[in-house]
Amino acid sequence: MSERDDVLPVSGLVGRTVLSLATGNKLGSVSDVFLDAVDGRIIGFTVDCPDGAHKHLSFSSVYSFGHDAIMADGDKALSSADESTFSNSPNARELSGAKVITASGSVIGQIAGVYVTALAEPFVFYEVRESLLDALLGRRRFIPASAGHALSDDRSRLIVPDEAAENAATSIDDLLNMLVQSVSPPRGPNDTIVILPEVDEDETIVRTDDDETVVHVDDDADKTVLRWRRRR
Repeated sequence: MSERDDVLPVSGLVGRTVLSLATGNKLGSVSDVFLDAVDGRIIGFTVDCPDGAHKHLSFSSVYSFGHDAIMADGDKALSSADESTFSNSPNARELSGAKVITASGSVIGQIAGVYVTALAEPFVFYEVRESLLDALLGRRRFIPASAGHALSDDRSRLIVPDEAAENAATSIDDLLNMLVQSVSPPRGPNDTIVILPEVDEDETIVRTDDDETVVHVDDDADKTVLRWRRRR
């Protein structure tokens, strides 16, 4: 559990009240959270309604995301809980225990926790542990969920670039400081963040690679370098 009041485990969203911004009506409470485990985004929620119905709330219909309530745009923001709505997105609970494996084939641990920041556009990130001993000794490593490369169909394996493991943060503060301090270009709706090793450059370089990856190098060499990956 994070000691920061702007960070909470995704499981902490379960039970969160959902209100309508337009009317102030209580639409229900969150029972499930669905994620894009590779791009590091919240996709939506299952909401238990006061009348006993179960409906879906897409994150695109969320006006704000606070400590005490989730504000939906209006009373009609909820949709019928069609099984196909979030079928390609894992329930956050499914990610617990998933093996995290680098692109070069090394297992760096298992997902021990999924965290989210209480922001309008939340950051999602994972705590990765190699063993129970890590927990007992207080050894923690964190990587942004947007560092993911692929998630297996059975949700048991997450592939990440080698750089994500090499640059894992040892605390939530360190991870969030890296992300906040390093983001110079504005994030667009089609951009995700992947941590890269630092390089010895003293100027900003923006390059588009063959794989549609935009590389940003900050002019402060002490800051983490980010790769902005364009989603196809």
